Amino acid sequence: MKDADRGRHWEATTSLVHPFASPDSRSMGHSQKQRKKRVSTIAWTASGIRLLGTAPDAEIAKRLDLEPWNVRRKREEMGITSARPRASPVRWTSAMRRLLGTASDSVVARRLAIGHDVVTRERTRRGIPSFIPHRAPLRWTPAMVRSLGQDTDRAIAKRWGIADIRVRWKRRQLGIPSTRVRWTTRMDRLVGTAPDAVVAAKLGLTHGCVKLRRYALGVTSHRKRFFEGFWTTRRLSLLGTATDEVVAQRLGVSVTTVRRTRVAKCLPPFRQQQLRSRWTAAMDALLGTASDQRIAKRLRMTIGRVIYRRKHLGIPPWQAYRRHVWTEHDDALLERYPDAEVATRLDISRTDVLRRKRRLGISMISSRK
Repeated sequence: MKDADRGRHWEATTSLVHPFASPDSRSMGHSQKQRKKRVSTIAWTASGIRLLGTAPDAEIAKRLDLEPWNVRRKREEMGITSARPRASPVRWTSAMRRLLGTASDSVVARRLAIGHDVVTRERTRRGIPSFIPHRAPLRWTPAMVRSLGQDTDRAIAKRWGIADIRVRWKRRQLGIPSTRVRWTTRMDRLVGTAPDAVVAAKLGLTHGCVKLRRYALGVTSHRKRFFEGFWTTRRLSLLGTATDEVVAQRLGVSVTTVRRTRVAKCLPPFRQQQLRSRWTAAMDALLGTASDQRIAKRLRMTIGRVIYRRKHLGIPPWQAYRRHVWTEHDDALLERYPDAEVATRLDISRTDVLRRKRRLGISMISSRK
């Protein structure tokens, strides 16, 4: 498109007038920057301003053929609050209230065609417990009620074949205080002889109750007592010689126990490459003679093992560039021998030889004597 045609096209597009804006407001382009400029120059008419706040911004923008943020900006400038669709309050009838607690809140909300949070709020406000599926109604007999508080909740629940929480709820509903466990000498002798969970299952108590009793008696846990004499010198020597899974299978303990003990003894984990490479005197002699990366590649092992072995032996790392201290004898070699031979004799690079010759003003042509 030529410049003249582009100018006529621009005038044609900017001559469009918004139906709810003043005739002076015209479109300024289609890019985002030009759209913002067009929005900022729109002069709102009285009919367009009267629509603000009467409906959501998106709906008004659709009516006026504008962007929603354009309507929101104008509404905020005018100090008009937004008109968000609000749900009408639910009028609870007696039939609707009877449904609360008979099913889950989501099912009741679906039946009444209202929100899930509305049902939950109304049920909680009226103190109706939530619905628990697959729970048959329990009829408390006089004998069951008389047994409340006479023993622990778990023992009573085990006697009547019901859940512990039902006994606890009924006891609290009737205001009956809980009965503390009466520890006998026989029960105290069981504490620490097995894990707390096993002892609690034998005595019909909770795991926390047995644990607190063990703390009060000062009895060491069964786990700690078991492992005090378990890790002998022979068993500790197995750590790191194979994977933790294999060692745990050999010793008959868990993998976590083996891993924790190995980490506590500062032993590195087992790796398959340890079987393929054992450090010999010839391998130790290579350390520090070249970079760790080059030695690791030569010995076919990881660079971490090379660094660990070098530090363990106290060998300093290899330096790629070692500064040479030139003497008069070394300077005399520069005119008598070729550069390569001088570099070999002095154990330096050829670049250092050329740099020294340049500094002393010696010809770069290597001697051929």
